[in-house]
Amino acid sequence: MKFKFLAALLLWTIPALADQHEARLQKDIAERVERLYGFYKDLHMNPELSGEEKRTASKVAAAWKKIGLEVTEKVGGHGVVGVLKNGPGPVTMLRAEMDALPVKEETGVSFASKRSGVMHACGHDLHLTNLLGVAQWLVENKKLWTGTLVFVAQPAEENLRGAKAMIQDGLFTRFPKPSVALAAHTFGDKKSGSVLYRPGPAFASSDSGDVEIFGKGGHGAFPHNAIDPFIISSEFILKLQTLLGRETDPLQSKVISVGSVQGGTKHNIIPPSVKIQITLRTFDEDLREQLKKRIVELAEGIATTNKAPKPTVDYIQGTPPVVNDEKLMTKMKSAFVGALGDNRVEEIPPMMSSEDFAYYGRMGGFPTAFYLLGVRDPKSEGPFYFNHHPKFLPAYHQTVETGMLSMIAAVLSLNKP
Repeated sequence: MKFKFLAALLLWTIPALADQHEARLQKDIAERVERLYGFYKDLHMNPELSGEEKRTASKVAAAWKKIGLEVTEKVGGHGVVGVLKNGPGPVTMLRAEMDALPVKEETGVSFASKRSGVMHACGHDLHLTNLLGVAQWLVENKKLWTGTLVFVAQPAEENLRGAKAMIQDGLFTRFPKPSVALAAHTFGDKKSGSVLYRPGPAFASSDSGDVEIFGKGGHGAFPHNAIDPFIISSEFILKLQTLLGRETDPLQSKVISVGSVQGGTKHNIIPPSVKIQITLRTFDEDLREQLKKRIVELAEGIATTNKAPKPTVDYIQGTPPVVNDEKLMTKMKSAFVGALGDNRVEEIPPMMSSEDFAYYGRMGGFPTAFYLLGVRDPKSEGPFYFNHHPKFLPAYHQTVETGMLSMIAAVLSLNKP
């Protein structure tokens, strides 16, 4: 399967050069992916959490400068922007993330994380490697495309703050404003070598809520002299699901999950309050706002019924849903199929996971497309672990080959000479 799609890519873009350059480009891609392996392993060994990506940003900036991009650092924090101009034409933005997760790595590989409790468990190290390979290839093959490319290495995706911070720091005013924006992400549930796409709503919005339920503290032996916030919290948690099952259209996708309940210090003490952390996800903006409002009303109503003080509900900055532009995604699908073959390109249903890539199109007012790369080694007979797991480890070579070819094909289709 290795490189059999290169001929299709060449025939699709420049038929006259296909036979002449097929063998050279096959070797070029293979050698490029292998050369980038050291870059990938270095990133993997030195992960940095959201907002702390100083070393990663410096390494990316240096690599981009070396191949000739106009590089600007410290955009919206540790964000890096690289611009490549190649005559008149559209402006295409290509984005990858830099941050890692607070996960203790358990892969056992020789290049495992050197930082205790921090790991690239979502594949952002691979995204950056892929983007560097794409940039290298496009720098060296300027005759095949025209226009301007804006490469973005974004910090703080995992806490959903980096994209908005870069935009607010002038991403669309200090640099050429994109005509479109593209991004690819690893996906642990599909085999490497595959590309997964979804036109329209693709990934859900995400809102995190901090809820504090108040009561009246007291002795566990005399609950009638107290107001138990655990009882109120339990009722609130169960009632949350009625918002989904009885107040909204059952055909609309939505999720409310409780991730943390904290309260109390000892077996026989009824505490004065309980803290609850929730996540809310949906694809519809009106429903998103409706549910946020109803969660507050529900918490206050239950507290009133139990003669408890008014609770607090604070929402942390979330992200809108990722809605892929249908015309752009259809065009990209054709590019993917032309480069990789129909059997390696798959349409998938919407997912309830979230991505702050949504902010680029929302705040910039241009079409965007976000797609996935399968990363499971098809030759492995053992278990494979999904994104965010301590043992998450993509099949490097085939995933980067596919990532490079899919993104290059997309750029060539959008930035035709």
